[in-house]
Amino acid sequence: MIELFAININQQQSTEEINILKNYISHEKQARIKRFYHYDDLKRSLLAEILVRWQICKKLGISNREIAFETNQYGKPYLKDIKDYHFNVSHSGDWVIMAQHNTPIGVDVEQIKPMEMNIAKRFFSEREYNDLMDKAESQQLSYFFQLWSLKESFIKAIGKGLSMPLDSFSFSINNEGKKITLYPEEIYTNYYFKMYNIDPCYKMALCTNDENAIPDEVSFISINELYKQVISTLLPYECQIISNTK
Repeated sequence: MIELFAININQQQSTEEINILKNYISHEKQARIKRFYHYDDLKRSLLAEILVRWQICKKLGISNREIAFETNQYGKPYLKDIKDYHFNVSHSGDWVIMAQHNTPIGVDVEQIKPMEMNIAKRFFSEREYNDLMDKAESQQLSYFFQLWSLKESFIKAIGKGLSMPLDSFSFSINNEGKKITLYPEEIYTNYYFKMYNIDPCYKMALCTNDENAIPDEVSFISINELYKQVISTLLPYECQIISNTK
């Protein structure tokens, strides 16, 4: 079964404890997050990294220091020398999301914000744009972010990122999100999707090629719980991220 985890960063946590968590990530990652101007950006990135490492150690029974990440040519991270474990993360606004499974997956969370609908005309397919414009004005913003999160989850699952034009494939969403269709159907076979309602101000989507592994719910983890688990089960370590540019 796919495991889905969510952390709301808008929780009280001491700066000291956040600084302690930094010891569990690489010096390279520490240097990267220190460059964030806004504290919430730092917190989102750090908690996503910590969540992934905790779950990898727990799931695979390896130590913190044994973890080694690589990235594919499109920048998607994966575990070096471990082929039957896949993970994906996303964060936006108050939320950090992680998915893990033994087959490729993609997950995306998007905060619903005011948006000019002409952006949809630029990035969405003609089918999607027409569907969006057919919605009542009061429903367009919500539908926009449903489409956006589905598209992001898909390109993350196949590991090509934004190298794949967003208008080269289409989604239709029917029956209040319960029926999601990906077009062209004859090309994109065996991909399955589910939307999750973790927060009325956000849209969250999962993409997988294992229909039977789709979970009904997301597991919510508090920052305090994550902190306790990490300091009690993990050791500080350094890891190396190797880019695969083949």
